[in-house]
Amino acid sequence: VLNAQDYNIPQNRTRWFMICVKKTFSDREFIFPDKIPLNKTMEKDIIDYSFKGEHIINNDMKECFVEKNLNLNKEPSRSGIITLLDALKEGYVKSGFLCSKVYSTKGICPTITCSNHLHLYGKGVKGKLIPLERWRLMGLPEQKLKLLKDNDISDRQINIITGNGIVVDVFYHISKQLKKLYF
Repeated sequence: VLNAQDYNIPQNRTRWFMICVKKTFSDREFIFPDKIPLNKTMEKDIIDYSFKGEHIINNDMKECFVEKNLNLNKEPSRSGIITLLDALKEGYVKSGFLCSKVYSTKGICPTITCSNHLHLYGKGVKGKLIPLERWRLMGLPEQKLKLLKDNDISDRQINIITGNGIVVDVFYHISKQLKKLYF
């Protein structure tokens, strides 16, 4: 089980990987790649400060974005996520999962999903991630997002791609290790 944040992507995205090799290589044990220090941050590398629109906020969550309700000095969890507000616990909403929490951009982003229900708060963000920010959290090249947009691929379809994807940086390091050991 590898986590994207262990390969320099500020997202707590754990995925299970299995490596199978030909019997002729059975004398060489596959060793998963070493962790890479996390140097990227949400605020420095992910948030798109050139975005001039408003980040979408679920209607039942709008009241939660009143600054007096958000404790901006909370400490991160062991995974590096900073939950600023649990709207379900605080009584702002009656039910919910990720869509009932507000996370700080100072911490690690929780796993992004296809539904894009993550609400973030911090420098440059007050609501859900935009497609470019989700794209960056998957380690995908920005010119490929432009290609999708130029071909009328919707934000919803981009959410599905990013929510179901494997972080490129993790896959890159696995591939590099495979090449080193078997080719």
